[in-house]
Amino acid sequence: CAEAGPSLRPVLHGVILKHFNLASTTVTGIPMKEEAQQGQSVNYDVEVFHPRRSHYLLHQYGLIGPGSKLRVTVDPGDYETVKLAWTTPSAKNRWNQFPRCISALPISPASVNGRPSACLTSFLLQWQKCYA
Repeated sequence: CAEAGPSLRPVLHGVILKHFNLASTTVTGIPMKEEAQQGQSVNYDVEVFHPRRSHYLLHQYGLIGPGSKLRVTVDPGDYETVKLAWTTPSAKNRWNQFPRCISALPISPASVNGRPSACLTSFLLQWQKCYA
């Protein structure tokens, strides 16, 4: 197992997604402040797993399709993830610039112990900013 190293994780993720009928979404460009570098932030990507139904909804609304650039194959692992860019809403933005919620589904970070995953989870649950 140790010899396989980092290439084993995506393969296991692919098996888990198929077995439990889950899908993968990767939230890209999440800004997180670095403790080591005061006042600077680094952008991280966090992959989450969730019921496959959410991708069906995105397809139904025409947001992703067979040729969509949002769909990326994870290799190794041979599974698809939908890449969504992080957007931080601000008071300057009008409320109708962001789409309304059409569904709520449970999610689980793919890398449960990863610092970026823990920060994203903390932010979503408690609106707390986190330092990576």
